[in-house]
Amino acid sequence: MTKYLELEVRLKDILPDVWRRFRISSDATLADLHAALQVLCGWDAGCLYEFRTLGRVLGYGNIGDEHIEPSVAGVRLDDVFRSMGDWCYYLGDYGQVWRQIVKLVGVGESAGGRVLVAGAGAFPPLDSRWSWQTWELAFGWDGDKRRMLAQSARWEIKRFEDWLRWVRWERDGFDLGAAAKAFDLR
Repeated sequence: MTKYLELEVRLKDILPDVWRRFRISSDATLADLHAALQVLCGWDAGCLYEFRTLGRVLGYGNIGDEHIEPSVAGVRLDDVFRSMGDWCYYLGDYGQVWRQIVKLVGVGESAGGRVLVAGAGAFPPLDSRWSWQTWELAFGWDGDKRRMLAQSARWEIKRFEDWLRWVRWERDGFDLGAAAKAFDLR
């Protein structure tokens, strides 16, 4: 039996919530976690990424580049997530604005591998370079605040709406069975 960590990743700054809960071996590294998160999000990024806590960078990574310090390759997950509730930020691509929080929600023992447990919402496409304020204008706010900000940002919202029609992103298009098939390694 292998010790696993049950982690939850949640996309920040967007409503409705987009999240996944999964199990991964406790001796996996931050580089392994990055690979897992890319699959969970439906992304395939060979870009610079980062894990950090408040005020401290845990590690950087870049597909094919081992010379970035501190490197994620040598940082084990059980050194980052030691107690229930421990968390870190994950920035999956510096060209994007997506911020995710990865949080320890459980521990246990299993036969090994990684397993998707639950989730909700579809992650946006990787190449969606829009500010979180634009997302909140389009999806997360209503009433006076939205009307006031919308008047000052009509052009940005129009571009954003055109982009949404082009990419055909379905925010509610999450299928747990299909995602688990792509993610699970046993």
